[in-house]
Amino acid sequence: MTDGPYPLPPGWRWVRLGEVCIPIARRDPTKYPDASFFYIDISSIDNTAGQITSFKELKGSEAPSRARKIIYTDDIIFATTRPYLKNIALVPPELNDQICSTGFCVIRANREVADPRYLFYVCRSPCIIKYLDEAKMRGASYPAVTDNDVYEALIPLPPLDEQRRIVAKVEMLMERVREAKRLRSESRIDADTLTDAALSETFRREELQNMWPKIEDMCEIRGGLQKSPKRTPKANPRPYLRVANVQRGYLDLQDIAYFEVSDPELERYRLLAGDVLIIEGNGSPDLVGRTAIFRGEIKDCVHQNHVIRLRPKTSHVLPEFLSAYLTSTSGREIIRELSHTSSGLLNLSVGKIRTIPVPPLPISEQRRIVAHLDSVQAQVTALKQAQEATDAELHRLEQAILDRAFRGEL
Repeated sequence: MTDGPYPLPPGWRWVRLGEVCIPIARRDPTKYPDASFFYIDISSIDNTAGQITSFKELKGSEAPSRARKIIYTDDIIFATTRPYLKNIALVPPELNDQICSTGFCVIRANREVADPRYLFYVCRSPCIIKYLDEAKMRGASYPAVTDNDVYEALIPLPPLDEQRRIVAKVEMLMERVREAKRLRSESRIDADTLTDAALSETFRREELQNMWPKIEDMCEIRGGLQKSPKRTPKANPRPYLRVANVQRGYLDLQDIAYFEVSDPELERYRLLAGDVLIIEGNGSPDLVGRTAIFRGEIKDCVHQNHVIRLRPKTSHVLPEFLSAYLTSTSGREIIRELSHTSSGLLNLSVGKIRTIPVPPLPISEQRRIVAHLDSVQAQVTALKQAQEATDAELHRLEQAILDRAFRGEL
């Protein structure tokens, strides 16, 4: 019995985790080169659900050097790298007598004193995680703990019957949290469809599109600079936007790359506020033609050849209207039709973009439509922010359930 960080109810005691575990064994699969086994590594874990969701079937001859630890049903595997990520899971029956990575600490309960599921929830609680984060984690770039660090962690241990009662109560409460998360996920999908519905309602595909003006009548269209070894940044490094930066309806500017651009090239390819950017080609029909507006966020910025620039003649078309139209169901249908090639690959060249028909609406009507879509988007943004706040609250609730459980307060 050991003194712990807070008082426990009568009949409970503080113990080291290792005191209620039994030893594990190792096996070298390479000694049995033709025998198959299931291998679990850290990528196998869903750290939100605390479950093993995938594994690899390998032959002994294919075993990585870290495939050494034997696991059995109801063992707990605890990833020792970045323990705060909680890559922790119970071993299900179908993975009995299989192999996991040495990157896991394997916790095998001594069932005479500890229930495996009780230890599993203890391992996922602030009780152990906080202790390991504050006292034991080593390494700045690759923070990790050792198996011994995990086994040395103090845990509250009630009698077995109380452990089982706590597990039943925790699982009942966690099921309610999971149901709340499921409903939250459904409402998130509903939020995403609000924008699509507004766009579909606004831009219906018309039979007279062959009489509409084309994008080339309304915009200056230009391909971008091709990346090559000569573009390695030297005397004139310039920021440029590539496919990864152009998301559906917005620019992701977290990671900006640079390449060499001469002054004459900069004058020719510099992006200006109000430019509409559209992706030339991508394997997915939902991604080809993805569109966003450049708002002048980056000075002296150019674009790669896979990102095509549309510079609207504002007397004919508003950037926001054009981008919304190209993002709508009708616009995407036209883009998909144009982007198909004989090879089966999807490609939207400058020449094809020139031919996209655009609804010939007065600027005043375009402004009205843009204002309506902005209003819908504001509602969607507010809804998503509320959902994110609820997600955070549900996560805190999970932690509170575990914290109270191991203080004897459930």
